[in-house]
Amino acid sequence: MRKTYYFLFAAVFALVALSAAAGAAISIDSVSKRQLNIGDKLTVSYNLSSGSDVEAIFRLGLKCSGFELDYYTIPVSLKAGGNKSVVAPPLTVNSQMLGSCAIKALLQSTDKVSSEELQSDQFDVTNSIGVKLETDGRTFFPGEKLELRGSLEESFNTLNTVTVTMERQAVTLGVSEKSFNLTLELPKTIKSGTHKLAVIVNDSYGNSGESSLVITLAQVPTGIALNADRERANPVEEIKLYAVLLDQANDSMQGRISVRLLRDKDELFARELDSGELSAYKFDAYSVPGIYTLKASSLGIKAEKKLTINTVEDISINFDGKRIIDVKNTGNIDYEKYADIRLSLDDGSERVLVKKLKLKPGELASFDLYKEVPAGTYTVSFISGNEQKEYPKVATEDERSFMKKLGDLLGGVTGLVVGTNASEGVLFRKPFLVTATVLAIVVLLIVIYRGEKKRRAESSQNRIDSMETEKARILSSGKEEVTEHKSSTLSRDDPDNRKFVEEMLKGKQFK
Repeated sequence: MRKTYYFLFAAVFALVALSAAAGAAISIDSVSKRQLNIGDKLTVSYNLSSGSDVEAIFRLGLKCSGFELDYYTIPVSLKAGGNKSVVAPPLTVNSQMLGSCAIKALLQSTDKVSSEELQSDQFDVTNSIGVKLETDGRTFFPGEKLELRGSLEESFNTLNTVTVTMERQAVTLGVSEKSFNLTLELPKTIKSGTHKLAVIVNDSYGNSGESSLVITLAQVPTGIALNADRERANPVEEIKLYAVLLDQANDSMQGRISVRLLRDKDELFARELDSGELSAYKFDAYSVPGIYTLKASSLGIKAEKKLTINTVEDISINFDGKRIIDVKNTGNIDYEKYADIRLSLDDGSERVLVKKLKLKPGELASFDLYKEVPAGTYTVSFISGNEQKEYPKVATEDERSFMKKLGDLLGGVTGLVVGTNASEGVLFRKPFLVTATVLAIVVLLIVIYRGEKKRRAESSQNRIDSMETEKARILSSGKEEVTEHKSSTLSRDDPDNRKFVEEMLKGKQFK
């Protein structure tokens, strides 16, 4: 709304007499100092009076810093004792008038015999608009609507825009009043702490004003940064982990965070940490390979991260230096392979004790050399992990079972060829063949034994039958012949009979 400022100049002109004793005069009321903006209208009114009739010229001029302008001239006729009011047309203030200005008034008789000049008080012309701001004096939250109230000083022209700036962001709104109310929606990601809120007003004439105030933004948790120093790990390895509570601007903030490590539904680790606190977790030697989940929560905010435990397949072999060998599954999966133990004799010959293993993680299997190899003095060597171990001059005794000896004889330990890795032997790779072979040999021996026994029994029966026949024949041929053949009757002392009995006894002993 445009406002007109009036500078009242009361000029009382005395009657301009034709004589020098009756001159004209101007008296001016004091004018208070004011401030004008570019585009404002300057309007001045005067009250003229004189003690005699006079014809005169009334002039107005503007005098500013570096700029002067005679902008109004009119003739006036004054009667003795009369008053005359003069209102000058409005003068539009422009940018050349910036600075300190005053109005100069001149009343001069047309015959130039008398004149009167007087200057008003100083006033300022400026392109600055005074602005006052206020809002609720409290802490605001991200995303909240802020009510901003503003007012302008008395001297101003119709506004064009009001621009509000904060954190390098600007919002420009059109307004047309000397007071305004603005509703600003604070950014949801605005930083916490104090912020300067600045307002710039502009009008269509180039006048502008600026004011600012400070508001405080609360810190609101919006997320959790959950991290580990590695995403893959082996059993027994340690991971370092930390969780940071983040505010609306992704800045760290204080708070307590619950951190858990899970394998499926099994909870392996649970701690309460301060935001940003470093913690660590060491995996078990037999941790199941696969995906683990690291979870964090605080104030209803959640975050999670996936970790992977690698698959490790390995065994460790240890020897007590005498007779017992221990093999342990040090990996995290079932171990179903062969373990090779090399045993070297001084003559250069070598035996390889190969054991098929089926061990769960952490499970231990033990072997006794006395029950595995023939008696001798060996150099025992094997690989445990990445380490080659060797034990010289290990003396053993032979405590192998009959079946073990038979199996070794058939190549189940050393293979089909002396010095060949047993794991390459047919009988080792297919151990059921050892059992089948042994059973076949036993069955064969039984069959042979039973056949021989049957044959001997039949032979014995045939001999008895033959003797009975011979005896009958002798009896029928006469007494002499009977007497003669009595000496040939079966007797234990007969060499042939004794030999037959001994053979029968050997057969029983074999059985």
